[in-house]
Order: sequence, then C-alpha cells, then structure tokens
Amino acid sequence: MKFNKIVYSLATLSLLSNTGFAQQQSENLPPNATLQQLIDYALRNQISVKQAQLDEAIGEKDIDISLSGWYPQLGLKGSYNYNVIVPVVNIGGNNIKMGQNNASALTLQADQQLLNPELIQAKRLPH
Repeated sequence: MKFNKIVYSLATLSLLSNTGFAQQQSENLPPNATLQQLIDYALRNQISVKQAQLDEAIGEKDIDISLSGWYPQLGLKGSYNYNVIVPVVNIGGNNIKMGQNNASALTLQADQQLLNPELIQAKRLPH
C-alpha cells in the first residue's frame, strides 16, 4: 500500500513538473523593408557574424589574462607536522631526542616578471 502511494506521488510530481518552453519569437521584417533594414536584419541574425563577435570577445579576454602576468604574483605555502613519537638517539649512554613534537613552516613568496617575451608580445597586441 505504501509503495503505491510513493509511485502515485512520483507520477503526479513528474506530470506537474513537465513544462514546455517555446522558441523565442524572432523579429519579423516589415512587408516593405528597405535595403538598410534587410542588411541590418541579416547582420543581426547571421551565425558567422555572431561567432565572429564571440571570438573577438574571447580574444580580448585572453589578452587581458596575458597582461595580468605583469602584476606581482604572491604565493603562500604552509606545512605542519606532528610527530607522535619523536626519534631518540643514544649518544654516550644518554638518550637524546632528535626533533620536536610539533614542527611548522610558513613561506611567503612574491614574484614580479620584468623581462618575459610572452608578456612583451601581449602588450603589443591591440587592445
């Protein structure tokens, strides 16, 4: 009985959640369109023109990414070690610990590109 309720609930949910999306309305040309209106319509709706515009935008972003190499680059690294058992060495009859229970290190690195052929080439590109 419980299984039937679950099946009916899932079937009802799937029927309610099915929604259709119509295609977007495309702009229509007026019946007596001028030559300029026809050219504008063709340029707005031609796939190769849209692809060229997308390629241009992607190229501009690639140039921006390349030029970001001139900015200082910062890096931060850290490490932490916990020794459960510290190694012990017997020297002259004395047990000496060789290390510590906790060890950590923190490294900050700053880097600046001064002469890099790729960055110089990216700077020369029209932006």
